[in-house]
Amino acid sequence: MHCNSYFTAETNLVDIFCNISINTNLAILNKTNEICSEKSIAHACFVLPTIVSRYIDKTERQLYHNPFQSLSKCIMMDKSKSVKNVVGSMGFIFTDAQTHCIVDIFKDSRLSSLKIYFSRFSLTEGQKRLRLICMNLT
Repeated sequence: MHCNSYFTAETNLVDIFCNISINTNLAILNKTNEICSEKSIAHACFVLPTIVSRYIDKTERQLYHNPFQSLSKCIMMDKSKSVKNVVGSMGFIFTDAQTHCIVDIFKDSRLSSLKIYFSRFSLTEGQKRLRLICMNLT
């Protein structure tokens, strides 16, 4: 008998020490693409509005990119149709190859716009740090 003991149940459906399922979190994130209030998202996902607000804030902190932050050692780039208001035919996604975190999603993948985008990084700093660029050439 295991008296005076406790345990925390674990599952792949819910993050550890969380009460909201991963699928519900993804549904909240998916609904943020639509123009609607946090209260209506909460009602549609059967959670409190404060939970929606907290999850949006958490996601924003993960995606936040300081425009003057130096480049990582390895970056991945690809064209993407992930934003609705794309300039030209395709957008652009830029990720850190080491952490696999999205650094930025940009609405224009034309060379002139990419030059402007990457010019905000210090050239000498970028040259010292950047070692590998991985991109899809198709």
